[in-house]
Amino acid sequence: CGCTYIPMRIKDVVIVGIEHENDSGESFNLHGECKAELKALDSKKAVYRPYKFKASYNTKTRKGTISFE
Repeated sequence: CGCTYIPMRIKDVVIVGIEHENDSGESFNLHGECKAELKALDSKKAVYRPYKFKASYNTKTRKGTISFE
């Protein structure tokens, strides 16, 4: 899948859109904006940058993904 799992600091999350991924009623796509520090959590000083993100979430499996633009 090419996914990487990275712990990070995120703040000021704003969801600007939610939509059904399909007609199941279980899967959703979210679109939004946030400020994030994408470096390792052990860095001494967090530097937050604004990002747009896309996320998907399945309520049945309670799993999802998020990607930053």
